[in-house]
Amino acid sequence: MKKIITVVLSLAILLTPSTSVLAETNSQSKDEVVVESKVVVESKDEAVNEPNENVYSVKINGELVPSDVPAVLVDSLPLIPVRAVFEKMGGIVNWDKTSRKMSISLKETKIELKADDRNAKVNGNTVKLDVPAQLINNRLMSPANLVSNLNMKVNLIEKEKVIAIETIAQLQSVKHSIDGSREKISISAQGYKKYNIVRVTDPERIVVDLYDVIGPAKEKKTDVKGKLVKTIRFAQYGKNATRIVMDVTGQPDFDVEEKDGQLNLYIEYPTYKNLTYHNNGDRVYFTLNRIKLAEGREGLKRFYTGKYDEEGKKYTITYPDNLGDLGSGIMKINDSLLDSIEIIKDPEKKAILITFNAKGKFVYETNYRSEVNNTAITVLNSAAKGEKLVVIDPGHGGVDPGAAYWGVKEKDLNLDIAFRLNKLLKSKNVKTYMIREDDSFVGLYERGYIANSLNASLFLSIHNNALDNPSYGGTMTLYYPQSGKSGGFNGKRFAQIVQNNLLSSLKTKDRKIIERPNLVVLKSTLMPAALAEIAFMTNKTDMNNLKSESFRQKAAQAMCDAIIQSLKEMK
Repeated sequence: MKKIITVVLSLAILLTPSTSVLAETNSQSKDEVVVESKVVVESKDEAVNEPNENVYSVKINGELVPSDVPAVLVDSLPLIPVRAVFEKMGGIVNWDKTSRKMSISLKETKIELKADDRNAKVNGNTVKLDVPAQLINNRLMSPANLVSNLNMKVNLIEKEKVIAIETIAQLQSVKHSIDGSREKISISAQGYKKYNIVRVTDPERIVVDLYDVIGPAKEKKTDVKGKLVKTIRFAQYGKNATRIVMDVTGQPDFDVEEKDGQLNLYIEYPTYKNLTYHNNGDRVYFTLNRIKLAEGREGLKRFYTGKYDEEGKKYTITYPDNLGDLGSGIMKINDSLLDSIEIIKDPEKKAILITFNAKGKFVYETNYRSEVNNTAITVLNSAAKGEKLVVIDPGHGGVDPGAAYWGVKEKDLNLDIAFRLNKLLKSKNVKTYMIREDDSFVGLYERGYIANSLNASLFLSIHNNALDNPSYGGTMTLYYPQSGKSGGFNGKRFAQIVQNNLLSSLKTKDRKIIERPNLVVLKSTLMPAALAEIAFMTNKTDMNNLKSESFRQKAAQAMCDAIIQSLKEMK
């Protein structure tokens, strides 16, 4: 296997901000260049003898560069023979022996550099080289990053003793057209090496990354007149990649064709239906609209069978076709979790098969929500044995607003505090999982079952209270009697720690910890669980506090401290 060190190119002529360097190993020919046993590096002070292992050949797009002086490594940086490399590219090179300056003309680029000088000129602009250019065996040698202004990248392939210089392609055009019932996106980028296409949800997008392709530094946006594609946006993404984003309507199907150096993407109406994918945060799930695959109550009743393949990465749900139609077809996804999902009708068995083609081994938690008449299938990566995971449950959401007073909805307060808590816990390197990160509905039993499937260590539900008596205010924390099996640490102890920290921080009225055996999110969880009622929305003082960001931040910090303390107490 080839060991590649990517040389970061830093010439100021490339104005695009960089977040990554994309490199790949290309096959090399067996050509070799014969060199002397020593290379003499001339500097201002004295000659430096470099051992033979620092001698390299140079290849441009796979072709060997003939040179009487090979490339070398100096302080682990590759130096290339300037004349040989740029003449191989078709440039005109002139050397002034008196001034020790070299000038290069190549297409529309003019470069000037001088021996023992780290400053070079590129089209009149001063750029910094990694190290000064220097004379070696009477040949001017430059750091390899000099070629970056020609949209080229450099790989150091140590095993083959090769400095590989490769052209980075340019994005030429992105065009939208109608092709029958499909919409066609034609992407022209002659010489691109590879691409990746991902479905992104909430909002719906199809994203194409072209690697080793230079795009515009600033995002360009085109509004199109398609029924499926609304807008196309593209720009440079990282050092040597270009990202093209198609904002789409719904979750259409897509197909790809490579032809004559052009990438064609076909967007079309899917053959599957009543199926929506969501991947926007911790919770990744599918909704099957108007289909009931389970009773989301205590003692979950399932109307389907589930089976993994031998490797554990493919999971298939089979259910009777009279429960609801999903059509048929493949939803291409290709994100960090899933490659695709395939729906097949089996008329002989009168069944529908849903196969999840995943990139890992996951748990698929299936729950029916009568409130919205759909089944949610949540894709979960369970905590490993001994791993501590905290589930944060922002109460209510979607069609369930919770309490609502003075124009404020409880579900929004709960989510805001949960976001703040999640950020604080992550800063403490605590692994977390948010039940919801937007205004979406999640069933009560569904929340508990998700936490169980995750093998969570703690479950904390965040709420705010309401009462007919406006003079009644304060903070309370609820728990399920003897919940949890963590070596004596249970829900009651967890609730007390949460309550103590909230009171200490918020200075609210102490409404105690209260045993609530019938609360679904507490009784359905297998780990220590608590439900924090931060304050009363019906109390004027409490409500004014809840409207304050600093108060909500204090509540989040108090619960963060409580969770840290609880994790330390748990065996």
